[in-house]
Amino acid sequence: MRFRLLTAATLALTLVLTACSSGGSGSKDSSSPASTSGSSQPAAEPKPSGSILVYTPHQGQLLEEWGKAFATANAGMTAETQRIGTTQLVGRLRAEKANPQADFWIGGGGITPFITLANEGLLTPYKPAGADVLDTLDKTIIWHDKDWNWVAPNLIGMGIVYNPNRIAAADLPKTWDDLADPKWKGRIEMWDPSTSGTSAAFVLMNLQRLGEEKGWEYLKKVYANVARYTAEGSPAASVARGEIDLGITFEHTALIFRDEAKRTGGNPDNVSFLLPEKTLIMAEPMALVKGGPNPAVAKKFMDFLMTKEGQTVLSTYGFMYPVIPDAPTPPGAFYTVKDYYARAIQLDPSWMAKNLDGALKTWKNEVETSK
Repeated sequence: MRFRLLTAATLALTLVLTACSSGGSGSKDSSSPASTSGSSQPAAEPKPSGSILVYTPHQGQLLEEWGKAFATANAGMTAETQRIGTTQLVGRLRAEKANPQADFWIGGGGITPFITLANEGLLTPYKPAGADVLDTLDKTIIWHDKDWNWVAPNLIGMGIVYNPNRIAAADLPKTWDDLADPKWKGRIEMWDPSTSGTSAAFVLMNLQRLGEEKGWEYLKKVYANVARYTAEGSPAASVARGEIDLGITFEHTALIFRDEAKRTGGNPDNVSFLLPEKTLIMAEPMALVKGGPNPAVAKKFMDFLMTKEGQTVLSTYGFMYPVIPDAPTPPGAFYTVKDYYARAIQLDPSWMAKNLDGALKTWKNEVETSK
């Protein structure tokens, strides 16, 4: 995806109308609009048009398909996309604060990074059309910011990807605690938390559920079992090739890999997905970048993703669970929304957002140096 700066200029025209009186008669010049209305009419707002730049950590066909569908549904508007790992994406938005390059941000491994940047004043509040449905959904999930700095069009769940042709179901880990067992040494892969929102969320989830002291002890044991960070693609690809046994990821990334395997002649059956008994289940948000070059079209893009058509694109190509009840579920999904709700750990996203940067520093300085 190419990176470019979008610029927008608006030319405002003001028509000053004056009434002319003649020879003490008090009559008005009939050629003036003021002769009938007594005041000027406000100029109509220009119709949104042009392109926006979208930052996202999402992957696969979705990054092309949402642009195509949006342009078809909104004549004269387009969306270009740049894929960036969540942690790097957050850093870029901070660095570009004085001169924003992107208009729109979607995806981040849950709501934590969105809370962080909303608190820093980098997002623009907007309640998209169709967002009222969110307040009818399960109350254990936070679906939007109270001031609408961000809003979630999807639900995601974290788990473990594995190759069912290499590991029997009876031998699989059942809980996150099982990953600390030395029997998994050299058999686990994950993304680097310094670049990945998925892995950053994994770190924060375990600090929350275990407490910081026990949480860091646990994370050091898991890291001792990690063979490597994923360099390209996703952990699902390494699992499918037999290079690794377990990968830490979200369900939708496993489904994306299986879909790509089907389309390219690979074997999708080399990848399956396990949702632990209790795990991180979060809404996956989107937001307007404050000061973005084309906010009018960015709002239209957000509106579109909350329609059934937009939700279908997110589900069909992004393999994430929709929030509109009559939108289709992800093709080939291993679980249901009810499964997600039943296995969700109750977390404090505000604590997670507050401690995100500090946790990543501790991971780098203490966990990575522990083996």
